[in-house]
Amino acid sequence: MTSATNPPSGAAFITLDWPLKGDSVTPAQGEDGVWFLAPDDGSLKLAPFTGFEWFPKRPENGPFSNLVIGSRSDALNTLRRFSGPIFKLIYIDLPRLDVDDQSAGFAADPARRVTAWLHLARFLIAQSKSLLRRDGVVAVHCGDAESAYARLICEEVLRGQHVGTVVWQKAYGPQNMKGMKEFTDTHDLIHLFARNKDALPPVGLSRPPKGYSNSDGDPRGAWKAEHKGAKARRANSDFDTYQPPYRWELVDGHLPPGLWRISPFTGVIWGSPTEAGTFKFKVEVRDRKGKSTTRELQIDVAPDVAEPARPSIPWLFEQIDTKGELRISTETLPPARLGAEYSAILLADGGTPYTGDPIRPTSGRYWEFAKATLIDAYQRDSVYLGSRQPTAIPHPKQYAPAEGVLEIENQQTVWPGRVGDGSKRTTLAGYTEDATKHLKAMKALGLIKTEVSTAKPEPLLRRLVEIFTRPGDVVLEALSSSADLAAVALKQGRAFVALQGASRRDRELAEACAIPRLRAVVEGEDRDLENRTSEIRLSPDSYIPFEGGGAFAVSEVGGTFIELPKNEDLATIADLSDNDDLTLCKRVLGTAGFIPSELGTEGQSIEGKRRAIVIPPSEFLTPEIAAEIASSAQMSKAHDRISVYYFRSSEDLEVVNYSDVVRFYRVPFEMLQEGTKP
Repeated sequence: MTSATNPPSGAAFITLDWPLKGDSVTPAQGEDGVWFLAPDDGSLKLAPFTGFEWFPKRPENGPFSNLVIGSRSDALNTLRRFSGPIFKLIYIDLPRLDVDDQSAGFAADPARRVTAWLHLARFLIAQSKSLLRRDGVVAVHCGDAESAYARLICEEVLRGQHVGTVVWQKAYGPQNMKGMKEFTDTHDLIHLFARNKDALPPVGLSRPPKGYSNSDGDPRGAWKAEHKGAKARRANSDFDTYQPPYRWELVDGHLPPGLWRISPFTGVIWGSPTEAGTFKFKVEVRDRKGKSTTRELQIDVAPDVAEPARPSIPWLFEQIDTKGELRISTETLPPARLGAEYSAILLADGGTPYTGDPIRPTSGRYWEFAKATLIDAYQRDSVYLGSRQPTAIPHPKQYAPAEGVLEIENQQTVWPGRVGDGSKRTTLAGYTEDATKHLKAMKALGLIKTEVSTAKPEPLLRRLVEIFTRPGDVVLEALSSSADLAAVALKQGRAFVALQGASRRDRELAEACAIPRLRAVVEGEDRDLENRTSEIRLSPDSYIPFEGGGAFAVSEVGGTFIELPKNEDLATIADLSDNDDLTLCKRVLGTAGFIPSELGTEGQSIEGKRRAIVIPPSEFLTPEIAAEIASSAQMSKAHDRISVYYFRSSEDLEVVNYSDVVRFYRVPFEMLQEGTKP
């Protein structure tokens, strides 16, 4: 039932009422996956994130991506009190009352089934409000049967902040059953609410000016490549050019993060490496007759090596003359300097290369660019040669202007799964079937062990991500099962937190689907699936192909570490079973929402803007240590906030504001009282 309430402003709001709404209960999930209402004793409890396992390894700096396994309630409570409002987009794919697997739904007590669902929906939406950035948005995804309830709860919690409700076409046709007494359910709804609508940037897709696109996923952004030919002859624009003689593919391993790709036509490797180390991979070359051979190579990345010289391109201005068996002639690749531009090229000979007559602009015209400009574009993998079969006429890319001049494409509230484009139908938001086939294809290739029938298509989630976030923002997937939003975030350059759940079913899905799926994304295996799985008819635009890169961690939610019982003033450490210094320091960091470093006494926040330092319980915080930390923070200015946690202090310590960015917290007493919200 609904009722009118009077907020302090005096404006009336319609709210939803249900049994036990005001009682001290909280939604919980049993080992069998069934949701129920558990008594809430009113105490404040914080559980740490523990046991971080990185894939492939921990990045040097944030923001950090993290799949969290454990109680979603505990995880959200820890995030809310200490990480604070860091999320630009929160996605809540609410369970369906009558469609989802009842063994993992609300079947424990049929009389309280809707009540438990309503408590869960309100709990998640209310928690999201405190986790959203001021310019953040929560997307509440639900079926038609749950839509009215979800909308009213959103209106109650986030009053007046409705951004829109998207109607997503999840299926393409009606059920073919005789005598049906109701319409076929072919849509879902996504209610979009802001934390503060006045703080939102324009809501829409950021698009470059017309004529620019990014069909090959160039990390430098949208581009166009046009060449009509110049009428005037210049000495440096009068030359012949030839097409690339071989085709290239990365078939195993991955390039150093920051290096874009191996160009499939030219064999050029370009980018700026962001991580040091030795990166091994295998490349394949193919000739015109389809014959192929492979070679294992590696690129060493270090901060102290000389920046390599730009490579020469022997086939560009003269046709190669070769014979013998096809082979890769590149035996080693030059080392790369960390953070510096890198350019190298793979070369082959033998076999049957692609050849042809020299190509020039059309009769009576000359190149619009100088010879040196074309060489530079090839060396930087910035030449367009055609989408499928390269032409011999190269088109150096012209990149779109800076983001400040991007145009905002306003959005409609109806998102079809596919849209017509002449005789073709291309993906807009995708269908549920696309998500299912995507996971089945990954399973057929051995990338995951099981698929999830409730998975959402990547184009749908990419659309939400592109509208409401920018690269580097942090997103939250509150009810993750197959890591749908997490996978899209990795591919789109966003950080994520995905909450997987603590039930037996949730853990099995994490091990069999979510974790291996994210590993496949990082390792560059989530691409070309439509050609690698003949038994699954997968449309190439039904998912986001990804060349690999990035990193993520898997962590657990531990037991309660800090507790403040109801009607008491002092928080206590609830569990001292493992009381060595390093374990306690890691628990403090995990409870405060920080990701521990390898040392275990320092940590970074999820969004990478805050740092934490823990003084071990065997040591004292002294005025000298406090002043040194504050001085170092003031000089580096690398973080917006530094939180210092300590168990004991010297008698002469007076906690003062040593710096604008440093705050001190006594463990456990001051952790629940103040938190470390930015």
